[in-house]
Amino acid sequence: MAPNSSALDEFLVEAKEHLDAIEEDLLAAGVEGATATDEQVRRVFRAIHTIKGNAGFFGFKRTATLAHAMETLLALARAHKVVLGPTHVDGLLHCVDVLRALLDDAETSDGPDIAVAMARVAALVERGGALAGPPPQVPTAQPAPPLLPPDRTVAPPDRTAAPPEVPVAPTEPQDDDLSAPAVDASPAAQGSLRVRLELLDHLMMLAGELVLVRNQHLQHADPNSLTERALSQRLDALTMGIQQTVMQTRMQPIGNLFGKYARVVHDLAAKLGKSIALEMTGSQVELDKTILELLTDPLTHVIRNSCDHGIEPAELRRSAGKPDVGRITLAARHEGSQIVVEIADDGRGIDVRALRDKALSSGMKTSADLTGMNRNELLSLAFLPGLSSAGSVSDVSGRGVGMDVVRTGVERLGGTVELRSQPGQGTVLVLKMPLTLAIIPSLVLASEGRRFAIPQANIEELVRLYDADVNDRIACVGDREVCRLRGQLVPVAHLAEVLRRPVPFDAATQAEITKTSSAARRECWRAAEARLAKGESSQCMITFAILRVGATRFALVLDDLLGIQEIVVKPIHRCLKHVSIYAGATVLGDGQVALILDALGLARHARVEFDGEPARATPHGGPPHDHREHLSLLLFACGADERFGVDLRRVRRIEQIERRQIERAAGQEYVTIEGRMTPVVRLDRVLSVSPTPDSDTMYLVLVHHAPAFGVLVSSVIDAGSYDLVLDRVTMPIRGVTASAVQGGHMTLLLDIDYIGRAIPVERGAA
Repeated sequence: MAPNSSALDEFLVEAKEHLDAIEEDLLAAGVEGATATDEQVRRVFRAIHTIKGNAGFFGFKRTATLAHAMETLLALARAHKVVLGPTHVDGLLHCVDVLRALLDDAETSDGPDIAVAMARVAALVERGGALAGPPPQVPTAQPAPPLLPPDRTVAPPDRTAAPPEVPVAPTEPQDDDLSAPAVDASPAAQGSLRVRLELLDHLMMLAGELVLVRNQHLQHADPNSLTERALSQRLDALTMGIQQTVMQTRMQPIGNLFGKYARVVHDLAAKLGKSIALEMTGSQVELDKTILELLTDPLTHVIRNSCDHGIEPAELRRSAGKPDVGRITLAARHEGSQIVVEIADDGRGIDVRALRDKALSSGMKTSADLTGMNRNELLSLAFLPGLSSAGSVSDVSGRGVGMDVVRTGVERLGGTVELRSQPGQGTVLVLKMPLTLAIIPSLVLASEGRRFAIPQANIEELVRLYDADVNDRIACVGDREVCRLRGQLVPVAHLAEVLRRPVPFDAATQAEITKTSSAARRECWRAAEARLAKGESSQCMITFAILRVGATRFALVLDDLLGIQEIVVKPIHRCLKHVSIYAGATVLGDGQVALILDALGLARHARVEFDGEPARATPHGGPPHDHREHLSLLLFACGADERFGVDLRRVRRIEQIERRQIERAAGQEYVTIEGRMTPVVRLDRVLSVSPTPDSDTMYLVLVHHAPAFGVLVSSVIDAGSYDLVLDRVTMPIRGVTASAVQGGHMTLLLDIDYIGRAIPVERGAA
């Protein structure tokens, strides 16, 4: 009878997983000058043996025939009669590609031709004796199976064999090392269950709706009712747990994506006649499946550019004092609520003069546009559509579309792109993206009578200026307002002005806004001086959020802050999709709809000049103690001895509290905030640091963590962005990720997750 369709689907999924594992081992064995290890050969043999047997059972004759031919070559290698080197690996990889094509078109798998692949393997088998040296003494080695498959079959009756072709049956393992299953990817073996993606999407949608209901309930619940407060706490904890669990079901390791590029680099290196090694770190970092899929095209363009333009031919690398083998590094890491992916190469770097000349000759930029551009701005020209610094166009790259596709793709995900390069040393492309596109922490604000949200991942810090600072720290540079912030000039944009003007600003509009705003600030300060002279409150204040887009920061002036909320991202209505300043919509706790602002769209609409920062590309192999990391931190003190820093993206907000507000229950301290009992953590009770002294007025740093808690601090020192040299060795304290010297003082960077796990009892009360 015909095979069960679910069993057939299971076979196809598992066979493709086996092929992925085979390709990974073959690529690892195919590095220049390397040969496959015994363990790699055994793993590949077992996997191809499983594919052959199952394909024969389901009647996929060509798949089984080609798999059997590959098994013949691998059996020779297993018996040490053939040494698998780059030539063999290339032939086997070609067979893997053909097998994939056969499995992709399983219903008509007799269509694709396997003759070329079969001939290639046959030639390698025939050359086996010449390629191998004297075989080592292998006790009772089994002879390799014949190249043609055995003529016994267990194919289903409704599949008949055509004449030149004989279906293959599953063959029994002949050696002791085949007694265990090959690469068993079946769900039962791994204690897992395959679930349809649409079901997970529906669960995510329901979890998002539950978050909205939670937000609405918390807003309307009576904080004075003990019963309602207890129910609110329970609903909050359960909602957070369900949300995080459902989101986890969609998370996949980025290694699933990284692994595909080993083959891309292998094939491109052969095509270009170069020696290129790919190194991958952080493959275990997880992110949402949707983002993982959307990253495929941008990363492919970057890898192709690095292979073609970045890595030099061996003779040029030798003349530059570099090793013959070029290196491309793919690295991923978590940074707050974002994932950071870095693609680096140790190639020739980007010639900014060539970029400048191309932009000028193509008419994309004028001499006036290019005059005064710093190096970082010139590097950003690489993202212009149609602009390429390549000297010629090849079938790999050089048409000027790759980098534009990268930036467009990443920005569509709500992320940013930063390019760093040094001539002769290499290029680094940094992609920063949210972990998920479904539920994100955001700053909710009001402007022009409407509600808006800005994803917290785009916010570096919030700044509020009072009295004389409003007039003194904001100045005009040409037609642009700038704010002096810790020795740096940050361009200023007004959200209210952006909302009032649907057309992106030109120079005349920008000059008009600057003139009007400057006059309003001077008038505000004159009125404030008069009130202060009478002993009254000045009422002169300005609030702005420092937003980061790639390497650029700008200050967005806000009218009113409503707080931090976890929002459920909804697609924006089609009538607003053409408006670049909006990235989506959400429903707030009170039922009102708020539009989600896009930081990059705001910057472009407001004509923010991208001053950028000095390129910080780190040469490969440079001393690790010279490596600086750009961090956004809240700095504070608890006890008398230490200063601490915590990632600003993990900070919800800072609450000023009175000592009398702290209550104790079951050995744990709590403070009631927004009707919820929030655990209070004193760092000296979970870390080996000096005690936090009690005073009448203290501060509670509320962090993003499940369950929620706050760190009790005696003083807040500063909040901002710092380039720091991190020391992860000198200060071996559990709960401290690293130490750094900032402002002449040693600062300990806290591990919020460790501290959260160390909260003693009554964790569910949060």
